Amino acid sequence: FRRARGTATRSFALATPLDGSLSITLAAPTSARFRLSLYDQSRKATVVSARPGVRTLSTLICGQRSLSVRVTRVAGKGRFRLSISKP
Repeated sequence: FRRARGTATRSFALATPLDGSLSITLAAPTSARFRLSLYDQSRKATVVSARPGVRTLSTLICGQRSLSVRVTRVAGKGRFRLSISKP
């Protein structure tokens, strides 16, 4: 993920056809801080501030068929990696 002309946010659509546990892991370099947000139909469901290292967001899905994952750079530079485990 590279910062593109003032934007420090990336969004990813996530199809969730089944109910169950969702786990999103954000791995970031020690030189950067990111915020991980999960949205359901334009409303924020959960937020995790990811300081250097690895942070995990876990939640239970029941009835939502699509979600949006947003990663926002808070400070520093470097790439991030998302690992998503869904039902």
